[in-house]
Amino acid sequence: MCGCGNCGMEAKGMKCSRCKKVYYCDRECQKVHWPAHKKTCIPTPTTSSSSSSSSSISTSTSTSSLSSPSPLPSSSSTTPPSTSTSLSSPCPLLRYYAQTQGGPKRVVLMISLLKESFLEESYSVLFRALRSKTTFHEATTKAKAIHLLSSLSPNVVFVTDGAISQHPVVLDALRQFVRDDGGTVIFACHFSGMTRLPDITRVFLTGFNLPWKTGSYQRTTHSLHPTILSSASSPSTSLIKTRLASSYSMKAVSLQDVDRNDVVYSPASGARTQSMVFAPAPVDMSECPVAFASVGAGYVGYLGDVNPEDESDIVMLAMCGIWK
Repeated sequence: MCGCGNCGMEAKGMKCSRCKKVYYCDRECQKVHWPAHKKTCIPTPTTSSSSSSSSSISTSTSTSSLSSPSPLPSSSSTTPPSTSTSLSSPCPLLRYYAQTQGGPKRVVLMISLLKESFLEESYSVLFRALRSKTTFHEATTKAKAIHLLSSLSPNVVFVTDGAISQHPVVLDALRQFVRDDGGTVIFACHFSGMTRLPDITRVFLTGFNLPWKTGSYQRTTHSLHPTILSSASSPSTSLIKTRLASSYSMKAVSLQDVDRNDVVYSPASGARTQSMVFAPAPVDMSECPVAFASVGAGYVGYLGDVNPEDESDIVMLAMCGIWK
């Protein structure tokens, strides 16, 4: 059996229906690999014999064909992309991490349009890991962000602040990067703590058709969500589940209306607010400070922790497809 063109694992008889030369585990792996594969994908001339032997993905024949451009949604589509997975499927973060292992060194673009002087010092451990384990680039202006997005073809874009909400041209470029090109955008660091709450909601809704809304801002203990812990394991997903902290205290801007399959961390059972001033109080168990969703051909992640934390660094690196 041939190896998957994306993750290298054993493919399950599904191949690109356009060139009929590259095999995949499933449609998700094909979507991730399409931005690279489309550059060399040459249609195979159809003949009566080949058309009779090929089949669609829904048939029970041993080799199925995956259509190439059609599964990738267009940014002009009037139908919002699905951002959830079925309860029997791995959650998006685990699926994404498994798909990103074993490939070339990842390219990360950090967009900091309102970069604070203390950003690098505060998150020194995280930035040191990113610079050592990825090909790391930075954009601090709108023009450079748009230029690097098109010229670098990054795997991951890391947005550190809320200035993106004031630059619709950049947000439009990120939308296309995720939906059409299969890229990953992560909102973290100063994005949650230094952005107006309505602007956070607007970025997710207008930029990615995600219904996420801002919720509470407080410190409490959060645990890995049950959908992470109960997902079927592979060597890659077992690794991520053992290295992500099972629970830790986080001061964060949480989100509401996140699909349960997209929740990475949620309040621990019996969690209460943690404050040096106010008495402990119950927390809203439906909110989450960390989310990761499938959007079109790519992914969108959110890390609402407002402080540098070792455990949050590991979450961030996992969203980039790497480890410390």
